[in-house]
Amino acid sequence: MTYINIYTLILVSSIHMQILYFYKKIMQTDNIFYLLLVSIFLIFYSLRLTTLIIYPNSIMSQFKIENFGYEEINDFLIYMNLIFLIAHLVFLKFSTSFVVKIPSINYNHMINIIFYLSVFALFCSIFYNFYYLQVTDFGQNQNRLLSYLSILFNYQFPLIILFITFIMKISIKKSFVIVFTLIFFVLFISLIGSRSALVTVVMLFGFSLLVVHRNFQLKLSLSRAVLFGIIVFLMYVTFNLGTYAREQFFSIKIPFSLKNMSLITIKYINYNFLYQDIEEDIEIQQGGYIGNRTSLIYSRVGFLDIASFSYNYEGIQDVYNGHNYFKSIIDNLLTPGFNVYDQLPTARMFRMKYQNVDLENIKQYYHTDMITIFSELKILFGYLGIFIVPFILYTFLLIKQKIESGNLLEFTKYYWLVILYLLYFNFINSFGFDTFCINTAKSVIISLIYFLIIKLITKLMKVSICQQ
Repeated sequence: MTYINIYTLILVSSIHMQILYFYKKIMQTDNIFYLLLVSIFLIFYSLRLTTLIIYPNSIMSQFKIENFGYEEINDFLIYMNLIFLIAHLVFLKFSTSFVVKIPSINYNHMINIIFYLSVFALFCSIFYNFYYLQVTDFGQNQNRLLSYLSILFNYQFPLIILFITFIMKISIKKSFVIVFTLIFFVLFISLIGSRSALVTVVMLFGFSLLVVHRNFQLKLSLSRAVLFGIIVFLMYVTFNLGTYAREQFFSIKIPFSLKNMSLITIKYINYNFLYQDIEEDIEIQQGGYIGNRTSLIYSRVGFLDIASFSYNYEGIQDVYNGHNYFKSIIDNLLTPGFNVYDQLPTARMFRMKYQNVDLENIKQYYHTDMITIFSELKILFGYLGIFIVPFILYTFLLIKQKIESGNLLEFTKYYWLVILYLLYFNFINSFGFDTFCINTAKSVIISLIYFLIIKLITKLMKVSICQQ
């Protein structure tokens, strides 16, 4: 199957030209929303096209989808060109109206206390996730009440607080603590099946850095280039480790335990770095072991494949529609311990459509499809979807302005801004509007809980300072 032709290159180059023309003008206002949009496109779309040129292998071929090639990708890129044009005009028009200086109000001692509390909260989240997977046999025996309790142990929010407090007041002692904590976190979360542990760390640290140091500029140097190369390699390693652990626990169904997690680590090292028994376990395809593995990874990580496919899939409105969104939100957010409609999130239901798999079999798969907001707008509204983009972007910009102009402590503003950027990132990389609503509701709940705890600490610190 051919995935790229000359028109594909012209269409993606057209978006690159838009970015080159508008980037300097828009980034004069330090617009992180725009920076995220551009970064997502370059990393997950442009780079995906590069891997398709080098290794023409798509996840869709593994799903035995025959009607997917350059025509579907080109149709999707035409729509993306229109969306980017509208987005550029919106950012150019409204960005300058929303630049508000954040007043510097800081309590150093309070920042240190919050830093160590966030380390404690992160470890609690890690161990709860382990406990949850052990009780539910790696999520195969659903326990809705435990899953609701897991909202309180979402590890993203302790990470956000950890990074903000670290960047605001860096010290050697805190540097050692954060390095040890992150190594443990990435390794442990990867071994319980997450393929995005290190990506999450890098992303949230990047958001925190951009928020705290608004004038931060990434200057090219040899040391930073080497660091970037190391991070990319570690992302490759942790992605494969998470995939391997997921296969062992979910597909092969070995018992979930610390002992088996250790055995998986040993076997993974033998398999990937010592190259023992590779030929028995995997068929080496043309392009070499590393090259083929990279292609398979980017086929899943790159958003182009499934977004282009869903954009063109006939009858997809049967899955992504307001009725299914409503049922999904009721069952997966509002009814703890029982189902009303027995409706899975639409990101999991889509596979029933294009692979003709029944519901009971879908429940056995650890699989979701990220169709992205670009494809979802077309599915729901057709070409009118491009005119909804200004309202979406304006809403995020307005919320950002409200946070920055509010009467809040410096740390608190940073905290809400990072969460806002995280929601924006998740909105663009859509798993479906229902999933976004469910995750946003959960995020708001846990964010408010952490906010109230931080507010209590702040009040106690103010009393302590006044008494001194």
